[in-house]
Amino acid sequence: MQAGPRPVRTRLRAPEDNRRHAERTDGTFDSESDSATMRWGTAGTIESDASKILTLPGRSRQYTRMKQKTRNYTLDRRERETLIGDARTAAANAYAPYSNFRVGAAVLGRRARYVGTNVENTSYGLTLCAERSALAAAVAAGDRDIRGIAVACIDALPKNGLWERVPCGACRQWILELAPRAEILIAGERQSFRITDLLPKPFRLKTRP
Repeated sequence: MQAGPRPVRTRLRAPEDNRRHAERTDGTFDSESDSATMRWGTAGTIESDASKILTLPGRSRQYTRMKQKTRNYTLDRRERETLIGDARTAAANAYAPYSNFRVGAAVLGRRARYVGTNVENTSYGLTLCAERSALAAAVAAGDRDIRGIAVACIDALPKNGLWERVPCGACRQWILELAPRAEILIAGERQSFRITDLLPKPFRLKTRP
């Protein structure tokens, strides 16, 4: 009896000209390769480290395709300046007749920027903070991949330092929920923050079945 052909293992790499790099409007890149690194196994099967497998029409073999998405959650200088400028502009439109403390916020999502401002109420508990207003606008637009948040308290006194300009506890919990990886900018402050800096031991609730 004649032995069948020995299985051959070959490593194929996608040529450079098959790689496409598309720049999004928010400055991030979506890098996609038409071909993946593949290893041929026995019986015409393909072994690959790629997690996504798809069958091409008209072919009996399965081909793998790797799609790499690079999402940068650190803003560049232009993005920081634009976002802080948006927050300051929004703060000028705040409705704060009781505290006279105007706050604006700007959020950078996957597709666009969103702004919000504090809206006070004679029943103080009903007051809406700027950060939550901006985040709600992003969620309403279906843009939930938040890269950055800027907050501007244009009536804060410089002598009172940073603590008069950072988000309140409720807003920090919102940021943790909706923008956990976002870079947080405070107008007038050179340092940026992450939510883990502002809320190191947050309240978390596991989803129940």
